[in-house]
Amino acid sequence: MPTFNNIAVSLTDSWWKKSLLFLSIFLIIEKSLFFLISMFWIPSPIAVSIIILFATLISSFLIEQFRPNSKWYYIGFFYDRTILGNFSTIIIISFTSFIIISLVLVLSGSFPKLNPKFEIWAVIIMSIQIFIMAFYEELLFRGIIFQSMLERFGEVFPTIVISLIFALFHLFNPEICFIAFVNLFFAGILFSIVFIQTRSILLVTIVHFFWNIFQVALLGWNVSGIHYPYGIFIFPSMELPYWLSGGYFGLEATPLLSIILLFNIILLNKYLKKSPFISSLLMKREYLKYGINI
Repeated sequence: MPTFNNIAVSLTDSWWKKSLLFLSIFLIIEKSLFFLISMFWIPSPIAVSIIILFATLISSFLIEQFRPNSKWYYIGFFYDRTILGNFSTIIIISFTSFIIISLVLVLSGSFPKLNPKFEIWAVIIMSIQIFIMAFYEELLFRGIIFQSMLERFGEVFPTIVISLIFALFHLFNPEICFIAFVNLFFAGILFSIVFIQTRSILLVTIVHFFWNIFQVALLGWNVSGIHYPYGIFIFPSMELPYWLSGGYFGLEATPLLSIILLFNIILLNKYLKKSPFISSLLMKREYLKYGINI
């Protein structure tokens, strides 16, 4: 008679089974939590983000737990000596990108002003929400499904597919346009490369968060068509042509960001270092699939 472990293994023995099981568990947990909570009060935006994050975390850990030799750091939760070096690389390249964008805006005639709505606690709460959103998006798009595809197909095909899905995920955002869709696809490639190189969900979440918080807190612009009113500065977008401001959608609808994203893709792919620790574990897991213990 098949045991629970045997059933669990059979449900996760291929990439598409793992993906379907992950999505099924995620939807069950998310919908159940929303139903229960909405019986008592209407969740705030940050509460909604926390519910989705909780659903993605639990779903990810359950799928990993079903696998033989399961460990959480296979999903992307680990720390070793490469993390700090990769974090420094991300900081340098990201902030260089932010400075370049800011200089282009200033040279184009848009000068930063202090946001009259700026409140430190509002910025802190907004930053927490943006971080949580980046975290659950990365778990959804660079978590179990993407990692299962990497095991089956290598790096190129899953990166293209998941980046396209990431762009399609934003298709119903307000005022989306062709350039915005292309930039979201490029952003998906950027985040996928960061994960492939580092195997860290936390590092790719930090990259995602930096880009979003830069647009909100320092530019004062919309992110993917979504408005956040409590940034620190505002670069008045009405003083800029559409190809530099992106209109209501924001920076992601500009050719300027296309160039910056390609710049980031090339540099992060070159300078981020793979972790010998996690690489050896992934190799061991690959051999174990064929009954070879190394």
